[in-house]
Amino acid sequence: MAEESLELEIKPQAKSKKNIIIAAVVGLLVLIGGAIAAYFLLSGDSNDSSPAQTETAMAEPEGPRNSMYVSLPAPFLFNLPINGNEHVVQIKVQLQVRNDEHQVVVRKHLPFLRDALLTTFSSANGITINSSEGKEELRTRALLNVQTAMTAITGSPYIERVLFTGFVMQ
Repeated sequence: MAEESLELEIKPQAKSKKNIIIAAVVGLLVLIGGAIAAYFLLSGDSNDSSPAQTETAMAEPEGPRNSMYVSLPAPFLFNLPINGNEHVVQIKVQLQVRNDEHQVVVRKHLPFLRDALLTTFSSANGITINSSEGKEELRTRALLNVQTAMTAITGSPYIERVLFTGFVMQ
């Protein structure tokens, strides 16, 4: 009987290993380059801005990322007549302020602000608050009323925005 042996020849595939290493190095360089580019794009250099630009930036609100929020402890619950039927509305509210000092002042006057908001909400028209435009109008009226109330007490509006964090109508 003839013995047959199977021999496997394993040839090193230098090209494929070399290609894998090159691809890994290129990928790593692209990743590092992207991280460096992101760092420079996201970290603004304060030396590039002129004094006039700095004053303008300080005078204008910078948006929600630098804001603080004051939650009203309980949601507003009230009835609204819509087409002859009574509907119950529940609204959870937070007030956007600029800094710690404003937050302290607003918290001090929460009962007065709650009254202003309740007056605003209870005078709302049920048909209009069914739509998103109606809710936005209600939010705008609420902001105007709380700013007016704060200005009457403190001389400054302090509140930048009224946020509805919950809105249920049944």
